Amino acid sequence: MRMLSILRHAKSSWSDAAHADFERPLAPRGRDAAPVMGRHMRAIGIAPELVICSPAVRTRETARLALEELGDYRPPVTYDGTIYEATAEVLMAALRTVPNDVGHVLLIGHNPGLQSLILALTDGRLEGPHAAIADKLPTAALVVIELAIEDWTRIGHGCGTVRHFATPRLLQVD
Repeated sequence: MRMLSILRHAKSSWSDAAHADFERPLAPRGRDAAPVMGRHMRAIGIAPELVICSPAVRTRETARLALEELGDYRPPVTYDGTIYEATAEVLMAALRTVPNDVGHVLLIGHNPGLQSLILALTDGRLEGPHAAIADKLPTAALVVIELAIEDWTRIGHGCGTVRHFATPRLLQVD
């Protein structure tokens, strides 16, 4: 059994048209939301052994702000350019390279790839409050998926079940 936590980057700024997409920083709302989600991860016991993060400015800022809230616990962070604007298949390929001694990964990236990954891993089986993920994966959303696999090379369609879904709005902070 493996665990995958997915954190979409927090709200980014569109205020400076001179910034290329990759260089867009977080908006003030995003700078507020990322630590909230980090505190939430700490409160529910999310302790990834590895963080894989897109190297875009907004994802790096989200990672820094959220992970600072985990207290003294600091998992190693890998910045992987292949997950910037990646499809579900590319994201799964990146996850297949995770060492098998790692049981829990936190993936920080972008939509629509993250939402597509969640739908692929669960074969769209999203019930109750998790069903909202099929319509929208908001900025700074956290999704925790239990994977019915023994090693990361086996990650694929239908192997996952969503165990937790939270957004700043659901936590009444937005």
